[in-house]
Amino acid sequence: VAACAVFRPAETVAPDVAEQPVAELDAVEKSLRDRVAARLADRLGDGARRVRIRVDGTSVSLTGVVDDRYARGIAHDAAHEVPGVMRVDSSGLAVDAGR
Repeated sequence: VAACAVFRPAETVAPDVAEQPVAELDAVEKSLRDRVAARLADRLGDGARRVRIRVDGTSVSLTGVVDDRYARGIAHDAAHEVPGVMRVDSSGLAVDAGR
């Protein structure tokens, strides 16, 4: 029985914690993920650590928790600003109700 290759989109917690071994990531998706993570870190500061980034081709999905709706918009816009990103889904970003 031949083993099947499993597709795993690039995913990380911005900016420095990878949940998936780098060797499994497509080089282009890893580069895109890293650039999005850096942009989120620049725009959100420490708040970026609670945002997960998932890359599938040129599409980016953001999940996790942000401080407020303003930060959610900043995260969405920051990801869209990265060259190579064609689509951003930030519907998975929740606003921290305790803030």
